[in-house]
Order: sequence, then C-alpha cells, then structure tokens
Amino acid sequence: MNVSDFYESRGQEEIKSHIKSLFILAATDGDLHRKELKMIYSIGMEYGVPEEQLTQIFKEEGNASDYQKPQTVRKKIEHIFDLILVMMADGEMKRDELITAKKIAALMDISEKDFEEILDMMNELTLITHDKEEIVTHIENGMGHRI
Repeated sequence: MNVSDFYESRGQEEIKSHIKSLFILAATDGDLHRKELKMIYSIGMEYGVPEEQLTQIFKEEGNASDYQKPQTVRKKIEHIFDLILVMMADGEMKRDELITAKKIAALMDISEKDFEEILDMMNELTLITHDKEEIVTHIENGMGHRI
C-alpha cells in the first residue's frame, strides 16, 4: 500500500497535510533536529499514521496550496498545539520556526494575534498540566468563538 492509498482509504488527507506542515516547520531553520523529528513521529503515530507512511510523507514535496485546513475549531487548536510542540522539541523556539508557524496558522484562518494568545495560554497551562486534551479544551472554551 502506498501513501496515497493509505490516506484515500481512510479519508485522512487533513492529517497527511498536518504532518507535512510539521515537517516543513521543523526544517525551516535549516536544522531538522533529532528531537523535532522524534516529536513529529510521535504526533503522527498519535493520529494513527504508521511509521513507514510518516517516512514517505517526510520525503514528499509539498507546498502551501496542498494544505488541507482543519474544519473544526478544536482541530485547529490541536494542530496549533502540535506546531508548538515541534517548535519546542529541541528546547528552543527559533524565530524562523515562529514565522513559519504563524504562516501555517494563517492558512487555518487564525490571526497572528490569536496564534500568540494560544501560544501564551499553552505556556501558562503546561505549568499546570501536560494533558493535551485538557489544554486544548481550555483554549477552545476560552477563545473558540474567535477562531
């Protein structure tokens, strides 16, 4: 089964697009750190994408016109959460990565201001909990009406 069969059979183009955006983000600074790669594979497996398919996605070319934006507020927040996890995986948030993450957020119709608010909320909430569902729910309840 090739990568396109996997996604067509499961209707998961949005997930493939999301994973591709994570790879693009991680490579933005010219240094695809091992910890970033490990984080992306972990996120992909969380979405049910087999490791061999993740490797194929990594090797594929892609551009902004291929991006499939999430259709719900919750999915948008989850995708932003994942972007931030990848940016922080190597222990530092680089300027180039932040710019790219904001561009990806814009593709989801999330303003730069809202992206920064989500980032601030995540930073505050991770001091209290590391549970993704809890953090996403809190952000969704706090600002879901704007996204």
